[in-house]
Amino acid sequence: ALVVVKWWQALQKEDSKQQKKNPIGYRFFLEDYAKHFRDRVSRLQYDIAIKRGG
Repeated sequence: ALVVVKWWQALQKEDSKQQKKNPIGYRFFLEDYAKHFRDRVSRLQYDIAIKRGG
């Protein structure tokens, strides 16, 4: 879990840099990223449910 935290902190740091450079493009990027992330997570949950025979 610590790796995830470190990765998240690095991401946050990079995020603030990007945000200062290009606030509008950054927001679009973030929304897009969130959408992809949600899709991936739901697909993962779906795969797990299938494997469990749910």
